[in-house]
Amino acid sequence: MITNHQNLSGTSVANLSLVNTDVTGKLYTIERLLICNTDTTAVTVSLYLDDGAGETIYLLKNTNIPIGVTLDFLNGIPLSYESKYNLAIVLGDAAFTADVMFNQK
Repeated sequence: MITNHQNLSGTSVANLSLVNTDVTGKLYTIERLLICNTDTTAVTVSLYLDDGAGETIYLLKNTNIPIGVTLDFLNGIPLSYESKYNLAIVLGDAAFTADVMFNQK
């Protein structure tokens, strides 16, 4: 299992997936995904699966996270998805900041 951490800022899309080397049919599993608002205001966040060819599956869309709150997205229920997708996260404003930590295998 790999534990990853990323500092998020602005509206740049952060790719949370492991590097995909064209392993067709492989499943990735996220066992824990925490998003912490590190900003001085409430932030909005979108989390989604993207296949790079125009298919986007939103898991969260413009979800509000109050000041100082950590969102436990999976709440103990693992998320598995095909390797053709990238798991991505983006904040809703250029001034927002947040941290994300997740376990992936």
